[in-house]
Amino acid sequence: MPKFYPEGSELPEGYVGKNYSSEIEITNTILFKDNVGVTISPPGVGLKRMPKVNALKVGGREREEEDYHHIIIMGRTKLKLDMLIHINGCSMGATTPGGEIDKNIK
Repeated sequence: MPKFYPEGSELPEGYVGKNYSSEIEITNTILFKDNVGVTISPPGVGLKRMPKVNALKVGGREREEEDYHHIIIMGRTKLKLDMLIHINGCSMGATTPGGEIDKNIK
Protein backbone atom coordinates (compact mmCIF):
# COMPACT_ATOMS: atom_id res chain seq x y z
CA MET A 1 0.00 0.00 0.00
CA PRO A 2 1.25 3.49 -0.78
CA LYS A 3 2.06 5.62 2.26
CA PHE A 4 1.53 9.39 2.36
CA TYR A 5 3.40 12.08 4.28
CA PRO A 6 2.14 14.13 5.91
CA GLU A 7 -0.06 11.47 7.42
CA GLY A 8 -3.73 12.24 7.83
CA SER A 9 -5.71 14.45 5.52
CA GLU A 10 -4.49 18.02 6.08
CA LEU A 11 -1.66 20.23 4.84
CA PRO A 12 -0.38 23.35 6.62
CA GLU A 13 -2.79 26.29 6.42
CA GLY A 14 -2.22 29.01 3.83
CA TYR A 15 -3.11 32.71 3.91
CA VAL A 16 -4.74 34.83 1.21
CA GLY A 17 -2.19 36.85 -0.77
CA LYS A 18 0.81 35.00 0.71
CA ASN A 19 3.10 32.54 -1.07
CA TYR A 20 2.37 28.93 -0.21
CA SER A 21 4.42 25.79 -0.62
CA SER A 22 3.86 22.34 0.84
CA GLU A 23 5.07 18.90 -0.19
CA ILE A 24 3.22 15.60 -0.27
CA GLU A 25 5.47 12.55 -0.30
CA ILE A 26 4.24 9.15 -1.49
CA THR A 27 6.38 6.18 -0.50
CA ASN A 28 6.20 2.40 -0.68
CA THR A 29 5.23 2.44 -4.38
CA ILE A 30 6.47 3.22 -7.89
CA LEU A 31 4.92 6.25 -9.63
CA PHE A 32 5.32 7.84 -13.05
CA LYS A 33 3.77 10.86 -14.74
CA ASP A 34 1.19 8.78 -16.56
CA ASN A 35 -0.10 6.84 -13.55
CA VAL A 36 -0.72 9.57 -10.96
CA GLY A 37 -2.99 12.61 -11.13
CA VAL A 38 -3.48 15.59 -8.83
CA THR A 39 -6.52 17.87 -8.88
CA ILE A 40 -6.84 21.06 -6.81
CA SER A 41 -10.42 22.20 -6.18
CA PRO A 42 -11.96 24.62 -6.60
CA PRO A 43 -10.13 25.78 -9.74
CA GLY A 44 -8.66 29.27 -9.75
CA VAL A 45 -7.60 29.41 -6.08
CA GLY A 46 -4.04 30.30 -7.08
CA LEU A 47 -2.34 27.01 -6.26
CA LYS A 48 -0.82 24.50 -8.66
CA ARG A 49 0.92 21.18 -8.38
CA MET A 50 4.47 20.64 -9.42
CA PRO A 51 6.55 17.47 -9.30
CA LYS A 52 9.87 17.73 -7.54
CA VAL A 53 12.68 18.00 -10.13
CA ASN A 54 15.95 16.20 -9.49
CA ALA A 55 19.18 16.90 -11.38
CA LEU A 56 20.86 13.66 -12.46
CA LYS A 57 24.28 13.06 -13.93
CA VAL A 58 24.46 9.93 -16.11
CA GLY A 59 27.43 9.05 -18.29
CA GLY A 60 28.91 12.54 -17.90
CA ARG A 61 25.70 14.23 -19.04
CA GLU A 62 23.30 16.09 -16.81
CA ARG A 63 19.55 15.89 -17.09
CA GLU A 64 16.54 16.74 -15.00
CA GLU A 65 13.95 14.17 -13.97
CA GLU A 66 10.54 14.77 -12.44
CA ASP A 67 9.90 12.83 -9.22
CA TYR A 68 6.21 12.03 -8.84
CA HIS A 69 6.77 10.61 -5.35
CA HIS A 70 7.17 14.23 -4.18
CA ILE A 71 4.26 16.47 -5.18
CA ILE A 72 4.72 20.15 -4.42
CA ILE A 73 1.62 22.30 -3.96
CA MET A 74 2.59 25.94 -4.48
CA GLY A 75 1.40 29.38 -5.43
CA ARG A 76 -0.27 32.43 -3.94
CA THR A 77 -3.75 31.79 -2.58
CA LYS A 78 -6.39 34.13 -4.01
CA LEU A 79 -9.44 33.11 -2.00
CA LYS A 80 -10.24 32.33 1.62
CA LEU A 81 -11.96 28.96 1.45
CA ASP A 82 -11.38 25.29 2.02
CA MET A 83 -9.47 23.59 -0.77
CA LEU A 84 -9.30 19.93 -1.64
CA ILE A 85 -6.33 18.17 -3.20
CA HIS A 86 -7.25 14.84 -4.77
CA ILE A 87 -4.43 12.41 -5.62
CA ASN A 88 -5.49 9.42 -7.69
CA GLY A 89 -4.09 6.82 -10.02
CA CYS A 90 -2.40 3.45 -9.95
CA SER A 91 0.91 2.49 -8.44
CA MET A 92 3.31 0.12 -10.15
CA GLY A 93 4.56 -2.90 -8.24
CA ALA A 94 8.13 -4.14 -8.09
CA THR A 95 8.02 -7.13 -5.77
CA THR A 96 4.26 -6.95 -5.20
CA PRO A 97 1.40 -5.92 -7.51
CA GLY A 98 0.57 -2.24 -7.75
CA GLY A 99 -2.60 -0.80 -6.33
CA GLU A 100 -5.08 2.03 -6.60
CA ILE A 101 -4.20 5.45 -5.17
CA ASP A 102 -7.09 7.58 -3.99
CA LYS A 103 -6.34 10.23 -1.34
CA ASN A 104 -8.05 13.52 -0.44
CA ILE A 105 -6.14 16.21 1.45
CA LYS A 106 -7.48 19.55 2.69
